[in-house]
Amino acid sequence: MLEKWAHAPFFEQAVTGAFARIGIGQGPDGQMVYRICCVQGVEEYPRPYQFGNTTTNLALRCSHGKAIKLFRMDIVSNGAFTQREYDRYMGTLHHERQNIATSTDVQRKRDDFEFARNYVLNDKEVEEIVRIKRSLIVFNPTLERSRLTRERDTVERYDREITRMEREEEERKGERHRATRELSERNRMLNLKEIRQAEEEARRQRRQEVLEHNAMLARAANEEKQNDAAAAKDAPTTAIATKQTDLASGPAASASLSQFEQLMATEQSTLDVDLDELFA
Repeated sequence: MLEKWAHAPFFEQAVTGAFARIGIGQGPDGQMVYRICCVQGVEEYPRPYQFGNTTTNLALRCSHGKAIKLFRMDIVSNGAFTQREYDRYMGTLHHERQNIATSTDVQRKRDDFEFARNYVLNDKEVEEIVRIKRSLIVFNPTLERSRLTRERDTVERYDREITRMEREEEERKGERHRATRELSERNRMLNLKEIRQAEEEARRQRRQEVLEHNAMLARAANEEKQNDAAAAKDAPTTAIATKQTDLASGPAASASLSQFEQLMATEQSTLDVDLDELFA
């Protein structure tokens, strides 16, 4: 909380009146010793110091009984107060006749914390916080090298992740293109198959029509042949007489008779001439 709020505009109001667990060093048994202190305000520390992942020049002015001292925030513990620490703090207040926080004070501080948690920084306040933090940065080659190394490692990690994601995307694109090609090829083969089937059906229908037509012609010819045979069997004399009558009465017959008569007349004339010459 301290690191997050250190340079926010509401920081001093939020922490003043709150209680902090301050580490004051090691005890005889080698264990860290903590004191409960009440934050009286926020002041600038003589020099910037590293506080978590940021740099700050702020410190907390804290009281323990009548004693007041400026403490850096990097020695404030995140641990809960122990019963022994609480008893010592209350004993000090009683011994030095200092006021004890009331329930109203506690509720007021709870409201201050709630306000800080819900506070939304505007653009100007964000720019001011960034400016302050940049102004506090003290160039340290070792720290700068370490920071740049971390940033380089982060960039390389991101690059590897981006490369992996791009490769996976290309593979997905390849799969989609391959699926599209396969679908197009299947559709093309299906269309060709349907076209061949349609052509084969058309040829079959044409063959069927030709066969049916030829069968019809064959039946007609057979029926005509059967009719002619039946007619010839039932009336041969009539057919012959009819044939002769047709020959005798037709135009061709008349023409043949006329030619025959002319020929006979010519022969008779020639014969008459020869007889006259013979008897002369």
